[in-house]
Amino acid sequence: LTGKAVVPIVRRTDGEYDVVIFGDHRTIRESELEHTVKTIEMSGYYTAVMDRDEYVEISSDEKKIHDLFLKVEKEKLCEALTQIESKYRQDGVKLFLMPGNDDSESVSKFLDEFTDGSSTFIDIDEGVANFEGIQLLGFGYSNRTPWNSPRELTEDEIEKRLSALFERADRGRMKKTIAVIHVPPYDTVIDKAPELTKDLRPVIKGGDAVMRSVGSVAVRSLMEEYSPMLGVHGHIHESAGVDNITGKSSVRVPVVNAGSEYQDGVLRGALLSISDSGVENIMLTRG
Repeated sequence: LTGKAVVPIVRRTDGEYDVVIFGDHRTIRESELEHTVKTIEMSGYYTAVMDRDEYVEISSDEKKIHDLFLKVEKEKLCEALTQIESKYRQDGVKLFLMPGNDDSESVSKFLDEFTDGSSTFIDIDEGVANFEGIQLLGFGYSNRTPWNSPRELTEDEIEKRLSALFERADRGRMKKTIAVIHVPPYDTVIDKAPELTKDLRPVIKGGDAVMRSVGSVAVRSLMEEYSPMLGVHGHIHESAGVDNITGKSSVRVPVVNAGSEYQDGVLRGALLSISDSGVENIMLTRG
């Protein structure tokens, strides 16, 4: 839900600004500021305009850098959710959301507070909700990654917490249940990511990155055991697609990952067509 980092834009005494954009140092005029901010934020980052003294003070203190990120992160998320709510509230639209593994626990807490009493937003992280006859089950954590992100769990922890979540759901309605689980099931077409060396560089063979499964074994096991109507996943940006796993009694469980191209300012999604008999069609979208 949130950005990756804050890019400082430093105000100079001559009225221009210094900014480093993806390693490229630039000096921009006031007339270019709005476009520059939009370019950076469309790539999944935040911006903070400050004077030179403030920049020197913050950049030399890790805690102040972290505090700035948390401040901007909360402001931007609140701004975005408020705009979305004002647009859709009058139409009675329901929007289900949850944090992912890269979101901090402070974001999770903020979502709890923001969505409490909201007629539009429903936070489904480690929760069960119902909408138009469909049962939604949400789980926003991931298994361990090389990046040590804030919301990672061991496979044993995932198995314990996700199993408890499935047990809270109505077991008799699994054929009408969408499992919204951030990390995809292991060994599917939607859980492939580049294999990395110890220094976190992609392994290259024949000029191409070597891909490997990095999804969750526990998620796959539980999806097979409980066999919901559909699994909706994310986490692995490179692996947009649709696959099927086989659940109990040879039940086919479709699983989908819309993928992500946030760094290019592209929004990817999945349009699900569901009828009384189940999933009719899955269409991946981008724009």
